Amino acid sequence: MAPVVSGNVFNLIYGKTLDDHSTYVDGGEKACLDGRVCYSNAYIVTLIASGMGICWSLYCVRQEWMEKKAARRSVDDHEG
Repeated sequence: MAPVVSGNVFNLIYGKTLDDHSTYVDGGEKACLDGRVCYSNAYIVTLIASGMGICWSLYCVRQEWMEKKAARRSVDDHEG
């Protein structure tokens, strides 16, 4: 379920960013003529979210490593 929720959230951010930079052109269609700026805010949000995900993953790995280290130490203390 997590990819479904986060995928929709990022899709909404991407769409809102594009809409904020778009204007109506001939034929009543919206278009963004700003080049890279059209999506820059969405890319910044994605970059920050990715960084947070990497940090969270590293934190979880570290916590698991620390727990296993403490468990090994506890077993060694009881054996010795």
